[in-house]
Amino acid sequence: MAVLDKGIWYSNKDVHELAEEDSFHLPEVEAADRYHLYMSYAWPFAHRSYSEIHFLGLDHVITTSSVAAKRYEDGW
Repeated sequence: MAVLDKGIWYSNKDVHELAEEDSFHLPEVEAADRYHLYMSYAWPFAHRSYSEIHFLGLDHVITTSSVAAKRYEDGW
C-alpha cells in the first residue's frame, strides 16, 4: 500500500511498518439544530444518507429537506 510517512511517499509499505499511526479523537457531542441536510430524491444515492441518519438515530439532530426531484437531459 502506498503511504506517506514523515513527508516521504513509500510505494510498498504496510501500516504496521509506520513510525506512528495517526488517529483522530473527535468529541461525540450531538448538537440539535446545528445540521440540516438538503437533498433531492432525483439523486441516485439520496437514500443512503437519509437511511444512515435514521439508522444511527440522528433524526433529532440532523433535520432533512428534499428539493424538487426533477431530472433534465443535462442533469438534475
